[in-house]
Amino acid sequence: MSEFYVEFAVMEGSSEDQMSARDSVLDVEKERAGATIPHGSLGTIVDAEAIQSAFDDATQATQETLDAMAEACTSTSDLLDALKTYFIAVDENVAERFDALAGGAS
Repeated sequence: MSEFYVEFAVMEGSSEDQMSARDSVLDVEKERAGATIPHGSLGTIVDAEAIQSAFDDATQATQETLDAMAEACTSTSDLLDALKTYFIAVDENVAERFDALAGGAS
């Protein structure tokens, strides 16, 4: 027979850690958003438009990646919370059934 033991405090901690990771990702995104090259600031150097375009593309891709990471952290946290709630409900149901079989509960 296999055993399955869940530490609810560990699940809660993991959920909180995911939200902390999300907050860190959002902080990185705020910093990234502040890193700009204003259009025209490169002046007339050779390939200024190509540099500007490459920077814009890279910063857009980074924003999308950070947004996806933040969403993944939120989803993982939500899943851990839901799973913990489910495990608690199963534990309570099993306990009620054992009590009923023993003739002690309603």
